[in-house]
Amino acid sequence: RESDGVQVIIGGENEWDEMKDVSMVVARYGQEGGIGGLLGVVGPTRMQYSRAIAVVRYMTQVMNELLAEVYGY
Repeated sequence: RESDGVQVIIGGENEWDEMKDVSMVVARYGQEGGIGGLLGVVGPTRMQYSRAIAVVRYMTQVMNELLAEVYGY
C-alpha cells in the first residue's frame, strides 16, 4: 500500500520471511540519481499506522529540506 510516497507493508505482505510478524512504514528521500536514502518505522502489525505514516512523512520532508540546504537540491 502506498500513499504520497509512503509505503506500508503489513506482516505477510513482506517478501522477507524474517519480517512476516512485523509491519513497516517506509519512504524514500532525496533526489533521483543524487544523495538520498530510505527511512522508516518497523513495528507490530497492530501499530498506530496513522501516527507512523505522519512521522515518516514528516521526517522525509525534514531530510529533503536538509539536503536542499546542504547540497542545493
